[in-house]
Amino acid sequence: MKNASNASLVIVSFKIIQKNITVTYSDNRVGTENKKTFLKNTMQNVENRIKTINGTINFDHNSEKGFKINFTFPL
Repeated sequence: MKNASNASLVIVSFKIIQKNITVTYSDNRVGTENKKTFLKNTMQNVENRIKTINGTINFDHNSEKGFKINFTFPL
């Protein structure tokens, strides 16, 4: 099955520190620059949802190694 991002590797990790959980997602996608509008809209939706639960979000779609997103929210 071919995916839209052309990623062949995905890593998801979860860490609980004090009363917060941090979720990290990364992949080795290529061609993200062609999908900036879609990515922007998708990430805006995710960011709005994370902020609704008093969380924070950081993402990097310009990484030469793929895409990475971290979000933290209280438990």
